[in-house]
Amino acid sequence: MSTASSRAGWLSRVARTAARDLGRRRAPARRLLLPAVAVGLLATVVRVAYVGDVALTLYTWEQPGVRMALRYTEAASAILKGDGILYPRVWPDPSDTGLLSRPPGYPAFVAAVHRVLGSNYADVLTVQVVLTSLLAPVMLFLVTRVAGSRAGIVAGVLAALSPPLAYHAALVTPDALAALLAVVIVLLVCSARDARPRSRAVWLVAAGVMGGVATWLRPNFLPLAPVIALAVPFVFGKRRRARARPLAMAIAAMAVVAPLTIRNLRIYGELVPVSINGGIVLWEGIADAGGQGFGARSRDLEVAAEEAVRFGDPRYAKWWASPDGIRRDRDRVKRSLEVIRAHPGWYAASVVRRAGEVLASGAAAPLVSPRPPQLAEDSTVVRHPVVRADAALSAARPVLRALQRAAAWPAAALTVVGLCLLGALAPRRAFLLALVPVYVLLVQSPVHFEPRFALPKDAFTPALQATGLVAVLGAAHRLARRYWSRGAGVRS
Repeated sequence: MSTASSRAGWLSRVARTAARDLGRRRAPARRLLLPAVAVGLLATVVRVAYVGDVALTLYTWEQPGVRMALRYTEAASAILKGDGILYPRVWPDPSDTGLLSRPPGYPAFVAAVHRVLGSNYADVLTVQVVLTSLLAPVMLFLVTRVAGSRAGIVAGVLAALSPPLAYHAALVTPDALAALLAVVIVLLVCSARDARPRSRAVWLVAAGVMGGVATWLRPNFLPLAPVIALAVPFVFGKRRRARARPLAMAIAAMAVVAPLTIRNLRIYGELVPVSINGGIVLWEGIADAGGQGFGARSRDLEVAAEEAVRFGDPRYAKWWASPDGIRRDRDRVKRSLEVIRAHPGWYAASVVRRAGEVLASGAAAPLVSPRPPQLAEDSTVVRHPVVRADAALSAARPVLRALQRAAAWPAAALTVVGLCLLGALAPRRAFLLALVPVYVLLVQSPVHFEPRFALPKDAFTPALQATGLVAVLGAAHRLARRYWSRGAGVRS
């Protein structure tokens, strides 16, 4: 036998050994309740620490995402003053397109928090921390279904510690909530796969509804439910395909989004499915790739200022979304496509570079600070319960930071290993975990990119990382036992 053949055989045995623990020892749901509660509490502690980290910047221009937070708060205040979630009391002039800048889901969430708890940013972040902490136990149940309870528990812990997931939960933006819904959607599809034939359509409809709700938070979720619905036949396999109802999932998502489209059509007389920010992210993506020479700009205010000169209307300099936002956004799309058609090779290279940024986006999030910030006595949040809770838990910060650093070091390699091994063992289950990351990669790579846009992808990194870690440790344990048993046989 040649050396190459023997090496291939050895690698094959290692791969089989590593995959042997995946998909086995699936514990009943009741046995996972305690681990689920534990990872949920851990996730809450980590997220509370991040709220403490940003507390010093709240209500200042140093607050991360401060302009978006102001816009969401203004929209929430309008809702509380009598405007509807969809329709304002007084319909705007057709040229006033600020209503189309972002979907109304997150302002509705902020308004609900303001009505129940208060209007402080810390109140919004408190509720957001509690809700997004659920991602860790949801991930535990999902990965247990896909790769076994060992990988599920590890995935729950890693999701609880994840810097990007926890950091964005401490920002007044909808991205962390949208990432939670992405994991819920995949769990519902997984439940449909394992359910009885008659109830599969119910699970898929629920997944579609969650996809529609996510679109109310982030418009880039609009195609997600239809894309997953197209993948359902492969994920289910031949045995389950006949009873699958993927079309019901897509219809449910569209039904939830339809009120937004109808509202836009009634008020503005134009077909705008969700919002008008498609053109600006494409145009800013051109600028990010070095297209300033074509007139592109990489910041919202710069785009607005350039358009004020281009169209001869000083009002345009104040905001990219209004006035005449529909016309302006379509012009951005037109100009972007002209650049892409004229320079296809240059644009393709920029897409590849941006794909690398999407894949590495999670590394941009900071770790928990080793000490809580020192707030002034007159701070608006110094006596807030979430800030006090962070102060009480401050002794845990160095431990959390060390755990985050330890988990981050091999994350990329373990994610690749986990995906490859699970793909070899169960390609449909691997495809299920990779659906959202691939979707994010394909949607975000051609346009302007910020790390928060990739948060749904980062939500599935703990799943693949845990799968790789459990497989590698299992293989190492089995190979070590075999080595020692052979050594004991030789010695005897």
